[in-house]
Amino acid sequence: MFRSKSIWPAIALVVGVQSAALAWMVSDRLSLIKNGKEVVLAIAPVDPRSLFRGDYVILNPEIARIKTDQLAKGIKTNDEMFVVLQKAPNGTWSYISVSKIQPRGLKKNRIALRARVRSVWYDRKSEQTSLRLRYGIEKYFVPEGTGKALEKKVRERQIRAIVAVSSTGTAAIKGLEISGKRMLDPPLF
Repeated sequence: MFRSKSIWPAIALVVGVQSAALAWMVSDRLSLIKNGKEVVLAIAPVDPRSLFRGDYVILNPEIARIKTDQLAKGIKTNDEMFVVLQKAPNGTWSYISVSKIQPRGLKKNRIALRARVRSVWYDRKSEQTSLRLRYGIEKYFVPEGTGKALEKKVRERQIRAIVAVSSTGTAAIKGLEISGKRMLDPPLF
């Protein structure tokens, strides 16, 4: 009898901790989308298919593949990197440099995005390092029945991603720009 009474506070504590963790994850993402610096990224075409995940579009930012002569050796798969972007006259942000540490004091028209290295290739002839990077913004879920039409627009290069970026470089998709028209996701709250 004594043991059954003492288990309920423990269960309540576990449920409370799990609920708080879930609430923190949601509020952290919402805060990023609401308060993060907005950048627009060009998207390269990819052809996704999934029977189990519903309608989504794979967004392959052009900055997912970069070449640099800044970093020669010592980069490994899954390393954290910071990619510095600069705003172009057409409104799209493009790659200018990459670093293993987060750059500080960037100009107003520049921002650093946090990325993970998917693969590294070093070309000895050109002495350049080619990186494939993952930013956490590669999948965009869409209403049922709209995925194929959006995939077609991605292949035609008519879609750009609107991304919110925090001061730590974390990115979240805020919406899409389709044929020049901004389509922001509705706020969750």
